[in-house]
Amino acid sequence: MYSKWIEIEADVVRENVQAILNRLPEDVALMAVVKNNAYGHGLVETAQLLSEQGVTHWAVTWLEEAIALRSAGIQGEILLLAPTADERETQEAIAHRITLCVASNQDVHQLCQTVQAVQTPVQIHFKIETGLSRFGFMQPVELQAAAAQILRHPEIEVTGAFTHMADAGNAAFTQKQFERFMKAVAVLKQAGITPPCLHCANSGVFLRYPHMYLNMVRLGTLLCGQYPDGKYVSDLPLKDPFHYKTRIRSIKKLPAGSFLGYKRTWRLRKPAQVAVLPVGYSDGLGLTVNNRAEGWWDLSKKLLKLLLHHWGISRFQLKVKIRGEWYPVRGKIFMQMALVELPNTLTISPNTEVEVFISKTLAAKDVPRVFVQGDSTELANVHTAEELDVLPTISSERAE
Repeated sequence: MYSKWIEIEADVVRENVQAILNRLPEDVALMAVVKNNAYGHGLVETAQLLSEQGVTHWAVTWLEEAIALRSAGIQGEILLLAPTADERETQEAIAHRITLCVASNQDVHQLCQTVQAVQTPVQIHFKIETGLSRFGFMQPVELQAAAAQILRHPEIEVTGAFTHMADAGNAAFTQKQFERFMKAVAVLKQAGITPPCLHCANSGVFLRYPHMYLNMVRLGTLLCGQYPDGKYVSDLPLKDPFHYKTRIRSIKKLPAGSFLGYKRTWRLRKPAQVAVLPVGYSDGLGLTVNNRAEGWWDLSKKLLKLLLHHWGISRFQLKVKIRGEWYPVRGKIFMQMALVELPNTLTISPNTEVEVFISKTLAAKDVPRVFVQGDSTELANVHTAEELDVLPTISSERAE
């Protein structure tokens, strides 16, 4: 009996990955991106489910995520999407058979020093910078120098090269990134290195540009039953397996005119029951991404949402689900609690189960993830992050 937990429908996870595998050509492999606790679903458990469905290639951002997978018995290639920080991390990655990302000549120099010291084979992928401005080689001369240095170390095996698309919704820029990537691959081949695995298609690219699949796609968001940011037309039968649950801690009846919460920001317009939930902003409730607006139209929409929320318009209020019905969260969200307004006519008691909306990637990692089995016949709505925007309060980013 948890006070709060996240239910993951195991069958839905299986159905999502099978829908994607069925869409892939036979000569294109799937690399499952399970970074950030598998987008909030639970790193190890999600990887185990995907492994059962035949997935053998994995991607995470940080070394600790990769080691957690390997320690749990996950086999196959585990790729770091970011370079290791220092020689100690590089040695640890090699010891756990993690595939390293090299994104600069500094990375290559450090790697060569490390393998010379440990005399242990290591696999690497080249990261090419084509427009995201994060990690990656940019100039042909850099790639040529890196290739020459790597070829002097037989312990280093180049098993892939990749880039990350910045804006899948912009066809012209995405095509330009793709061309830059292929030119970089050609430079590597001329220098004597032919990476057997090439990947640049994240979830957005996968949905829009089949010619960019190459021989591997790198997907995370779609595997989680959610479309990436932007507008997509797709017949993929995705479902959302994620359900954040809690239980009512207490209930009291209050008269009309009662104020709720800090600063008394909400006043009851009629008599109501007020339920206390043991979930607050420290758990991720009410938090969502707050990146800079993408132009005046996007800024206008953000401001309008804030105004409509402030005015109490129902559609723009944060709500919870109880027995299939939605009820509004009222007043300021506390650090560890929240208040919900319920009608006096509703028969309800403490410990009643409640489903709350919390963005998957912002849900606290210490909340138990409970994987449940069973038939899931009702197709859930697949939303984008923009559509699920409640109140922008912190900054974050969406990737694969």
